[in-house]
Amino acid sequence: FPNSAIGKFILSIQNFNSSIDRAHKNIDNFMLTLTPLSHLLGFIGSVIATFPLLIGTLIMLKVVSNYGSGNIFTLRNAKFYRLLGIIYLLDAVLLHPLSDIFFILSTTISNPVGHRMIGFSFTMSNLTAIFVAIVLILIGHVMVLGQRIEEEQELTV
Repeated sequence: FPNSAIGKFILSIQNFNSSIDRAHKNIDNFMLTLTPLSHLLGFIGSVIATFPLLIGTLIMLKVVSNYGSGNIFTLRNAKFYRLLGIIYLLDAVLLHPLSDIFFILSTTISNPVGHRMIGFSFTMSNLTAIFVAIVLILIGHVMVLGQRIEEEQELTV
């Protein structure tokens, strides 16, 4: 029976279940090693990662409010777009890698000395965010030019 296809299938299911049980025990052991410091470091990393999104949302609400009022090509909107671009540029270059450092540190701080890790990563998502930030800064510049053109049109009789 153990050499038949059905027997091998049944034995593989039993091995899979025991692997799942071992994985659950490892996760439980990992959760026991998380200290309050680990939780604090993870929380700090989450706040750092979420901060630019919250600020960007507030800025975009102001821009949409200006658009609703009919104020499209204004210096205020241009400044908002530039600020948004600068915030996302800082996020891509500094804050995102910093939050990754906190996440890695929070999971390994409880390890014995010599087994703790700290890492820095710069990936394609960072490059994409840098590109989007530059586009936002350029949109702010275009908004300034649009505001000047609109101002000239108002003064032309």
